[in-house]
Amino acid sequence: MSFGDRPLRDRPIPYCMRKQELVYLHGLLRQIREYYEREHGEPVQTPGYDTCDVSPTAIHRSKADQEEAVLTLLAELTESMEGRHQMSPDAD
Repeated sequence: MSFGDRPLRDRPIPYCMRKQELVYLHGLLRQIREYYEREHGEPVQTPGYDTCDVSPTAIHRSKADQEEAVLTLLAELTESMEGRHQMSPDAD
């Protein structure tokens, strides 16, 4: 099964990932976001993630809620980082 033509947030996380692993991944992604914002001095815009209203510490939320939050945050982080770091034609 190929997901290459689907946006990142529409690609399912492998079914074998447990909720605990999703919560951990969610926390790591938040740390990456905070690090990136600190290093670049400006916030990463994540409107879709912000409306999910699921934090990495919300362990009472369902696995599906955590999965949606992780995929949304991952997609928005990727978009933001790609937009800021387009390679110039003369870069090696």
